[in-house]
Amino acid sequence: VQGLSGTGGLRLCFEFLRRHHSPTVYVPAVTWSNHWNVLRDAGCDARPYTYLDGIKLDWPKLVADLEQAEEGAIILLHLCAHNPSGVDPSSEQWRELCALCQRKRF
Repeated sequence: VQGLSGTGGLRLCFEFLRRHHSPTVYVPAVTWSNHWNVLRDAGCDARPYTYLDGIKLDWPKLVADLEQAEEGAIILLHLCAHNPSGVDPSSEQWRELCALCQRKRF
């Protein structure tokens, strides 16, 4: 499948995941503003999770929010250079986040 640009690729990805996995997508509360529109247009149920506390990562709230997320849901993660903040988890936090995602079947 081909998609036009990053936005087009995201639209196809979200629509595919909605149809074949889960309609629920958790998105960082602070994210690229177009993510919300793309998710809506793909028919997804977009829900925010805490990412920042001012200008730094709010790790405890991020983890708490994802612990409360529906098992098997989709989680939108910015793998590097979080847009728009540029704030990323540490290597250890990424390991913890991977374990949480595996356990919750995200």
